[in-house]
Amino acid sequence: AGAGGGGGGAGGEAGAGGGAGGAGGGYKISVLEDIFSSNNFISSVHSIAKDQAGCRMLQHKLDEGSAEVLNAIFSEVLLHIVELMMDPFGNYLCQKLMEMCSIPQLQLVLDKVCGSLVKISLNMHGARAVQKLIDVVRSTPHVPRLVAALEGAVVALTKDPNGNHVVQRCLEALPVEAHSFIFRAVASEVVEVASHRHGCRIVQRCIDAAVAHDRSLLVGAICRSTLTLVQDPFGNYVVQYVLGLQDQQANAEIVRCLSGRLGVLARQKFSSNVVERCLQLSGPEERLVMIRELADTRVLGELLRDVFGNYVVQSALTITPEPELSHFLGCIRPLLPSLRANGQGRRIAQKLEKKYPQLRGGS
Repeated sequence: AGAGGGGGGAGGEAGAGGGAGGAGGGYKISVLEDIFSSNNFISSVHSIAKDQAGCRMLQHKLDEGSAEVLNAIFSEVLLHIVELMMDPFGNYLCQKLMEMCSIPQLQLVLDKVCGSLVKISLNMHGARAVQKLIDVVRSTPHVPRLVAALEGAVVALTKDPNGNHVVQRCLEALPVEAHSFIFRAVASEVVEVASHRHGCRIVQRCIDAAVAHDRSLLVGAICRSTLTLVQDPFGNYVVQYVLGLQDQQANAEIVRCLSGRLGVLARQKFSSNVVERCLQLSGPEERLVMIRELADTRVLGELLRDVFGNYVVQSALTITPEPELSHFLGCIRPLLPSLRANGQGRRIAQKLEKKYPQLRGGS
């Protein structure tokens, strides 16, 4: 899951390097070895966990399997868990502890972090640790607590480079019945979320995960906001995603929202792509409505001369059945002489005449 990926519990990023260390300025390897060999590390867990090599050594201690050591390290980490979850190295120790701790210990973790869970999720390192927490909590009775901690911040999380991975992990890992809080939040602010670089991807993942009423809620919200979304660099992809679901009712609603404005939308960079997709994926009735609007001589000349519009016209022609095709070409024929007046127009005219020889007569 990109930058906020699962970030497994291994100290893979906490390499064996010496004094780099965390916020405390780092430990020398020789000092760490002395602390661990004399078993004096428990009192310094907080600072050692923020050191690159120290974090790895603490994880090795956990791997040795002593319940006493596990509980001692857990107790020390719990005191500083919000800070350590957001630490470049400490987050790995937190993840490993989450995998190993008991249900009562997991409850203690939630007691400590739930009030700060949104802040942690917005942090590059914290987002990894929160994703691990979601993975661990998914099969426990504590899912509602996790949901409650994130519920008021879904929109902010979807638009954040780290937080969006936390929302995605909720969709992937939490039980289906726990997803509705995300769907409701996204549907209520669909323009804000879908018009965002990260948010548009979350909306698509929500559509994938949603069923029945929840999917209708999301698709309905997108359809109602179609006109705004199709003109947005990111939102247009969300509308195209809905079109690709082949839900004829939704596709008909999208075409209805665009009808009457195709002359403008077909000449805009982002919306022109959606107009083409509508032509390809809508039902026969909606398609004919669009074709008639595009063939209107009041807009057709501008479309043919436009850098985006000419592609929409060409797409429309390829899917137009007879007798509408002959009518469409009949509307284009008188426009060809003026189209040839400039270089780009000349190329388009030649391309059309080559594909549709019937245009050559009388032009």
